[in-house]
Amino acid sequence: MSHDLSPWNHISRICSKANSLMGFLCRTSKDFQSPTTLTTLFKTLVCPILEFSSVVWCPYLTGHIDTLERVQIRFLRLIGLRLGYQFLETPVDCLRISLGLPHLATRRRMADILILHKMVNGALDCPRLLSLLEFRIPTSTRSGDIFFKRALPSLYSYYSCIPRLMREGNEVSGGVEFFGSSYQSFRSRLGKLL
Repeated sequence: MSHDLSPWNHISRICSKANSLMGFLCRTSKDFQSPTTLTTLFKTLVCPILEFSSVVWCPYLTGHIDTLERVQIRFLRLIGLRLGYQFLETPVDCLRISLGLPHLATRRRMADILILHKMVNGALDCPRLLSLLEFRIPTSTRSGDIFFKRALPSLYSYYSCIPRLMREGNEVSGGVEFFGSSYQSFRSRLGKLL
C-alpha cells in the first residue's frame, strides 16, 4: 500500500507481472491452437497473480478495476488472433462467455464471499476477524440480510474489507445458505448465482 492506502502501486506491479507472463505464454505456446488449453494456462498461471490476496486490496475505483480487466481483455484478443480475428476486432464478450471466463471483478467478489463463508463456518480460524462481523438478528421475515448494515463516514471505510464482505454477504444471502452448508456445495451454488 502507498502512504494514502491506495492499492495502485500493487495493481500496476501485478498487471505488469501478469502481462510479462502472458507474453511468455504466447511465445512458448505459439503452436497451440486450442482456446481451451490456452484458457487453462491463463487461469492456472496468470489469474493467481491478479487475484492473490484480493480480499485485502480489492479495488473499488473504476480506473483500478479497468486496469486489471485489461489484462484479461488482452488475453482474449490474443486468442482471437489465433482464431483469425484482427486484434482490436476480436469479439471479447462472446469469447469470454464461450471460454467460461467471468470478469475479474466477479472472481474477486466470489473470493470475498467464499472467505466470508469460511469465517462464518469456522473453516478459517481467526476469532479476531470473526469478532468484526456484525450479525443481524432478524425481527421480521421481510429481510434476508444476515449482517448488520451500518452507515460509514468515508468511502475508504465503506469499501474496506469487513464492511465490504458483510455487504456482499447480504447481497447473496437470499440465494445461498451461509450456515451449515459445506464449502463445495456453497461454492457451486454461488458460482451459479454470480
